[in-house]
Amino acid sequence: MFILFLSKLMNKERKCFTVKKIGLISLVLFIIAMVHHTYKTDAKHMNPLDDMAKAMDELKIEMTGWTMTAKENSGFESDWKGYKSRVDKLHNKTLDFTWGKPEYKGETIIVKGTKKSKDGNITETLTISTHRLDEHYYSVLSYSMTGKRWSEKVKNDAFSLFSTRTSELFSSNPSFFSCISGKINDTMVIALSKRAEQIIHKFDADFVEGIHEETFVSLSAYTELWQTSLETKEKKMNLQIALRNKGKNTPVEVLIGTPILLNEY
Repeated sequence: MFILFLSKLMNKERKCFTVKKIGLISLVLFIIAMVHHTYKTDAKHMNPLDDMAKAMDELKIEMTGWTMTAKENSGFESDWKGYKSRVDKLHNKTLDFTWGKPEYKGETIIVKGTKKSKDGNITETLTISTHRLDEHYYSVLSYSMTGKRWSEKVKNDAFSLFSTRTSELFSSNPSFFSCISGKINDTMVIALSKRAEQIIHKFDADFVEGIHEETFVSLSAYTELWQTSLETKEKKMNLQIALRNKGKNTPVEVLIGTPILLNEY
């Protein structure tokens, strides 16, 4: 099942499998290509985050963080010089970012830049992940914006900045992902599956598939509220929900994402 694959890939408690050379490239291409529709940077792809925040508030789930991400396949460079030129151009576009030293993981080079807003409410992260195959360099560009609080002001600031950044950084229509995290602190003993069903109902979504365990539930669903979707088992999906119970006297952790959860759970 598609959701089982994602769960194994992202769960911190399960070791991620190793993907070699072409396998790594295929995986990245697969994730990016899964988005059923892509469209220009405007409120359409940012509204889901606000929808998820409102749903959490109505369900009395305390928000702990949010993320908006844009990803784009940047293509191949034929040699090191071409790759270096691509990185330099990106650096010049983001002189206000703090860039770290390149990280080398086998044949993959990861270069990351970050910037925090003056009020501390928003953190931006730009990542260039490049895999070397023979003498060619294949790059994927990822831009993420994260925060912990959500208000009308934060929303307006985040949406405006995200729109500006993605327009400047990406040459074509990237794939967009949104995710929100929260926790349930109440003392009512309600099964995780029941909690997940409550969340699905909030989005008028139809269940597609899921994993049900005693302390972990992950569901995929489809809602007509949003325009992006993936195909799985000949069905559309654009909503993923994950809940984890780590034991007595600890909050239930909640993740909601569209079209898939990029965050680890």
